[in-house]
Amino acid sequence: MMTGMDRLLSDDPVLLHGRRVGLLAHPASLNAGGRHSAELLWSFPDCHLAALFSPEHGYFGGAGAGEAIPEIRHPAWDIPVYSLYGGQARPTAAMLRELDVLIIDLQDLSTRCYTYVSSLMEVLDACEGEDVPVIVTDRPTPWMQCVDGPDLHPGFTSFVGQFPGPMVYGLTPGEVARYLSDTLGLRLDLTVIPAVVKDRIWEVPAWRWSAPSPGIRHLHTAWCYPMTVGFEALPAFSHGRGGPMPFEWVGGEGVDGQRLADWLNEQNLAGVAFHPHWQIETGRVLGGVRISVMESGICQPVTTAVALLDGFREQLGPEGLWQSAGLRRDFFDQLMGTNQVRDGLEAGIAWQDIVAEWDTSAFRTRREKALLYG
Repeated sequence: MMTGMDRLLSDDPVLLHGRRVGLLAHPASLNAGGRHSAELLWSFPDCHLAALFSPEHGYFGGAGAGEAIPEIRHPAWDIPVYSLYGGQARPTAAMLRELDVLIIDLQDLSTRCYTYVSSLMEVLDACEGEDVPVIVTDRPTPWMQCVDGPDLHPGFTSFVGQFPGPMVYGLTPGEVARYLSDTLGLRLDLTVIPAVVKDRIWEVPAWRWSAPSPGIRHLHTAWCYPMTVGFEALPAFSHGRGGPMPFEWVGGEGVDGQRLADWLNEQNLAGVAFHPHWQIETGRVLGGVRISVMESGICQPVTTAVALLDGFREQLGPEGLWQSAGLRRDFFDQLMGTNQVRDGLEAGIAWQDIVAEWDTSAFRTRREKALLYG
């Protein structure tokens, strides 16, 4: 594999010569040899790396979910490191006036509520307004082969739900930029540098994976993320944050893990298996399931998420799922991009009937022109 940054520096260096460059990146912005994109640009001849920008979790990757990050100076290079999360979601006109081009190099998950796609959208819009060219140096994502989940419905747009498509939308960052430029009619000087990848099913070796955020520690975590992220709005349950298996297991008090695993495995969900799991957290004994993604190429992660929620409802009843202390219905709906999932589960509708209402065919057709791989 070659990343888009590898190809930019080897095939198109003229795009950098004599230019003041900004870079939107995080710790996972590594090339095929393991070097960080900022390091490559800093040492590249006739290129002036003038500023760094970071999405959620920060340029150095240590901030927690939702944590605001202040602007700092890079400790070695003494250039500004601007945060685009929290109070300031996009580059200001003053920031962009100091640049000749802004490069976006983010490892994403192709999942709408994973906020890096929202940061990408904000940067594209800001640069269009200030006539600053954008280069997206592309890289593969864990769910680039998959389209699954409900569309973003009107009234549910937020920073965890900004991309106008299904929850898992199956586009790389470069393809997202091409898609938005076409569908939104952006008047933007946009260059996308494709990566070199074999196909759309990305089986990255463990030694090439770098965590794009504190909770997404390895590729299997990234696969599980869209299956369990909805539980962030249901504080009565644990989905592993802070433990050894973030997003890879989910459980709650009063849940029979064996019964839940058996029920879920009987649903014949493609590419995934469930195992009983118990854990003690803050003095509570939690029963639930550990998830194993067996074949990512056929797995439907958002469909699996709804089945998982339905499995908990089957044991606990609607009140055990939706009436717990601290429940954030509005946040759950924002994560899903719609109230259709929650309303259906609260009404006792089976998971199969809830997901049957999703129609991704129109989006699949629209995205065809943006695809770069496979």
